[in-house]
Amino acid sequence: MRPVVCIVPCYREPVDEVLASVESALAVQNMTSVIVVDDGAHDEKLQLLVGSRVAVIYREGNGGPAAALNDGIPPAPDNPIICRLDVRDRFYPEAKAAQIETVLSGKCRASASPHYDPVKGEVCTPRADWRGRIYYVSQFTQI
Repeated sequence: MRPVVCIVPCYREPVDEVLASVESALAVQNMTSVIVVDDGAHDEKLQLLVGSRVAVIYREGNGGPAAALNDGIPPAPDNPIICRLDVRDRFYPEAKAAQIETVLSGKCRASASPHYDPVKGEVCTPRADWRGRIYYVSQFTQI
């Protein structure tokens, strides 16, 4: 089975918020591992998250979420399915597992998903024109 890796870009977020997002990812069935990418803040407290399924890597300088995501891909195992999760966001484990299963089955190459925004207190859903924007806003990418 292909490995499923969640990359969590972060920059100066409190470790407890990063941990909550990491735990959300680890609760998803088929999630192989989580890679936390410190985007130039050099927060050594993130080392507290390191474990058998969690790695932390550090970028030299701040490059933004896309740069952090890109730097999180090379340490992933060969031929992974990459999930992205922002700090403070949470996965719905059953929904995310079903989505991963669809990608693993080969029925689709990528999938974007609604997610819960704790700041707004609501579920965010893709825009109506998501099919035309999938490469722009994709949260799942097959490597």
